[in-house]
Amino acid sequence: MLAVSNTVQRQGIGGRIIQAEIEVAKEMGLSYIKSDTSVKAISSVMFHTKHGYIIDGYQSSGLTNTYSYTFRLPIKKSICVSFLYCKIRFFLTFIIIRLCKDENGNNKLLGRLFREMGIIS
Repeated sequence: MLAVSNTVQRQGIGGRIIQAEIEVAKEMGLSYIKSDTSVKAISSVMFHTKHGYIIDGYQSSGLTNTYSYTFRLPIKKSICVSFLYCKIRFFLTFIIIRLCKDENGNNKLLGRLFREMGIIS
């Protein structure tokens, strides 16, 4: 988890951290950087999109007890970081998660059925 203290936010610290992450990712030859945040954390969602992250997924976790967006920050061009790919992936994961899991990451009735069939974990 990465967070900047409320007392020093809006001073460019988060942006500098992302720039450092990008440099490391480029050195490692990565195509993208992944991140996630709660759908309720509007300032975090805005920070991610301001810095070039694209919402590419939707998830539910018992660790956070909330629905979350997943993001990709493109480092180099590839099909896995295209805008269209990310939007299609978000749409599909949103539908699957909302049908199968509650906010706490527990399987709903459809999720339990899919788990028994081996379709999801």
